[in-house]
Amino acid sequence: MRKLTVSEWLITVGLSVICLLVVAFPLWQILQSKETFTIPAISYQNGDDNPTITIQVEASFDQLDETMQQSIENDDAYQTKVYAIFDELNGELTLRRVQLTKPDERIFLEGSLYLYNYGDHDSKQFTYPITLNVGQAIRHADVYEPNEPLIDYEYRWTATLRYNNGHALVTQLKKR
Repeated sequence: MRKLTVSEWLITVGLSVICLLVVAFPLWQILQSKETFTIPAISYQNGDDNPTITIQVEASFDQLDETMQQSIENDDAYQTKVYAIFDELNGELTLRRVQLTKPDERIFLEGSLYLYNYGDHDSKQFTYPITLNVGQAIRHADVYEPNEPLIDYEYRWTATLRYNNGHALVTQLKKR
C-alpha cells in the first residue's frame, strides 16, 4: 500500500467534507425552519421508546389523480410514489388531493400508496391510505400508561411537524 500524497489526501478529505455537508444541509434547513404544522399520526411503540412514526392520511377516490383512479379501478394491487397536497388552517393540515407528479403547491409531502388484493369494493366509496415520508427529531413525546386502552395496538398521536419545501420532521407527539 502506497502512501497518499498531500494533494491526494486533501482531495479525499475535501470530498468527504463536501459529501457530509450535502447530506446534512437538508436536515439543517428543516430544523431551522419556523413552519410547524400538526397532523394525526400512528405508531406501534410508545412515545418513550423513540417510536417509528407512521403518518397516514385517508384519501377519498375523488382526491386521487385521474391516472391513479384508472389504475385502481383496473388492478387488484397497486403501489406507487405519490405527493399529498395539503391545505393549512390554524396550523393543522388537511389533505386536499393526491397526485403522481411533484407539485408547485406551498405545502406537500412525498408518500406512498400501497393497495394489495383489496378485492371487490366500490372504488368510489373506499378510502385509500397514503403513508407520508417524514423523518424524526422528536424532542417531546407524551407516554401512554400501560393500563390505557389501545385500538388495534396502535398509539394515536397528534404529531407536530417542522416543515420545509416538501420535507418534514416529527418534532413532538401528543396523545390524541
